[in-house]
Amino acid sequence: MTVHSTTRAAEPISSAEKEQIDALRARLNECLKKIPEDLDTDLNLVRWIRGYQGDIEKICTNFSHYVSSRSASGFVGRDLPEKYFEMPAIKPFLPFIASSRLGDSVWSEEHNAFMFVERAWAQPREFIKTFKTSDYLIHCFGYSELLLQLILE
Repeated sequence: MTVHSTTRAAEPISSAEKEQIDALRARLNECLKKIPEDLDTDLNLVRWIRGYQGDIEKICTNFSHYVSSRSASGFVGRDLPEKYFEMPAIKPFLPFIASSRLGDSVWSEEHNAFMFVERAWAQPREFIKTFKTSDYLIHCFGYSELLLQLILE
């Protein structure tokens, strides 16, 4: 099966965005005392700027909540790709959720994309009886964080 996409990679960071990144970085360092090292990249900060149309106040509020949620969930540090599938909040549910073991081998240079699969049980009625929705949401959040770590490397 061949997948054809009409989307393209995001535009490179402009000089105006670079100024916004510097301003956001300074403001986040005021709000948080220190931006987590793995999140303190131009690529990550421009994602927030573009996603919130440059609204620095809204970014600061939501970025702070995001960093707190990430920390509370244990999805922090550059070693997340190595430890993710062994984490107590994740490992017990792996028999029920088929997830690709993300790594550099699933990166497609040609498509500028990661290829991964997350597939739940074939019987959703049984799946939902297996664990709480909050456990599944933690799994999804963690998987997103795992992917982000691989992108930001």
